[in-house]
Amino acid sequence: MFRLTLVCLCVLLFVPVFADVVTLREQGNTPLPLNGTEAVLVPAEEPLVAMEAETVKIVESPANPVTGYETIVICGFTMKSYADKPITRLMAFPIVDPQTAGLMLLSFVVGVDGEFVQTSYYDCLKTASQEELRDWRPDDRAMKYAGYITWPVTWQPGETKRIGCRYYMGEHEGFRHATVEGWQLRYVVRTGALWRGHIGTADISITFRDNGGPMFGPVGPTQPWTKHLTYAENAKWLSPTQVQWHFENWEPTDDICVQFVRWTGINGQYRYPFPAHYAGAEQRYTAEMLDAQVERELAPWQPVFPKEVAQCDRAAVRALIAEALYYEIFARHGDPFITGIIGDPRPADVSSESRGYYYGKWHAYFETSMYHGGWYRPDVKKKTKVSLEELNETERANLEFLKGIFAQ
Repeated sequence: MFRLTLVCLCVLLFVPVFADVVTLREQGNTPLPLNGTEAVLVPAEEPLVAMEAETVKIVESPANPVTGYETIVICGFTMKSYADKPITRLMAFPIVDPQTAGLMLLSFVVGVDGEFVQTSYYDCLKTASQEELRDWRPDDRAMKYAGYITWPVTWQPGETKRIGCRYYMGEHEGFRHATVEGWQLRYVVRTGALWRGHIGTADISITFRDNGGPMFGPVGPTQPWTKHLTYAENAKWLSPTQVQWHFENWEPTDDICVQFVRWTGINGQYRYPFPAHYAGAEQRYTAEMLDAQVERELAPWQPVFPKEVAQCDRAAVRALIAEALYYEIFARHGDPFITGIIGDPRPADVSSESRGYYYGKWHAYFETSMYHGGWYRPDVKKKTKVSLEELNETERANLEFLKGIFAQ
């Protein structure tokens, strides 16, 4: 079994990724050039090089007064060749999402046996259209990434190389579900099976800046934070803010993940996770569909908060989702949710103001779907709500159905 390990950190609008080294396809004994149409680089199995050992240290700190909190990653890999002749491989760090490329390229440094080496950047999306980029999503399981930071490494027969990498990334991922809020750091180790054999030994540590705490401010009755992590049998908390895993002859079966979560009850500040594909214009919404969405929101928290999930008011969660889907229909047609013109008396429900207009709460609700090539394209020429005449028959039927759910 060959092995690739990856590390992924993300925030709501920005998905930074930490990754262990990987080798790339069709290198043979000479690396492919990184320009020209013939260079299509994807991860590949590597039967001749093994990861004998790895150490990964992830440390959160308030390091940068301009960008705020940053996370530094320091990785070390002991890589041994089992080939009977010299071999060269193009090593790489995946950049999972294009939004992370800038910061990672600026801060990434790599050394081989203590000597710094020059890296290159390969953009996997260089030929993608604007439409493809708008709906593009990384896929860890399929090893579908935005690009790679690459560098060649040559081994003599039986030689061991020590490769070190260091770089800065953004913050951990904050999330707010219908009844739960929290944040997590996820270290992806199950996305590939590429290196020769198992990982000999692995020591992974994460140092957090906080021992739990709200990412967005309190939204309900204060509940205690709880910590949950994978590979608990291999983990040891060295302090309330530092956890360390140790593995030997490691066969990863799950991602490494640490969560700080708490139950909030029905959360009015929850944001429904809209998919890139819009269903409201082609699919009639039903009560069964809404019920399935409710259970999808609650299911991940059943092991963590079994009593709370069992007693949760599912009708209230259903109403939250129905209201979001209702206004999504207007948002998909470019409704900017303008509530007035700046200079006129300020409406009571203003959430923001710019470009001469006051905007209501639904503009803010969909704003996260506007950034980084998202689907929301508000049209400020629409001074009032999108008219029913602009919608098709399915959308009008869905509006009527959804309003009957959340307006009861």
